[in-house]
Amino acid sequence: MLLLERIIKSIIDIPKNFLVFWYKEIFFLWKEKGLKIFFRLEKFFAVKINLHYLFTPLYQDYTLIGYLFGFPLRLTRIILGTLFYLIFFVFWLLLYLLWAVIPFYLFLKGIKIL
Repeated sequence: MLLLERIIKSIIDIPKNFLVFWYKEIFFLWKEKGLKIFFRLEKFFAVKINLHYLFTPLYQDYTLIGYLFGFPLRLTRIILGTLFYLIFFVFWLLLYLLWAVIPFYLFLKGIKIL
């Protein structure tokens, strides 16, 4: 009887373990990978730093040219960086949602509803 109980319990645990892996563990993996990519983007675009020094002249050049070039260049980097962050976030979210829907799609395809 003990063997039969263990077999039934393991059969019941297979879908549960799959769902825990597919949704919980992979979510944290996607989050970790997404943050690594985001921090690489931040290192490249430096939006936070450019926001902080937006009204400071470029390369500490306190002449008129430093002021004239500093603000538009920093503002352009801020706008482009924010745009890339938004595009990356939407793309990453769509990929994760696609990942989350795959089991339901395959299940429904398997029972011939779709």
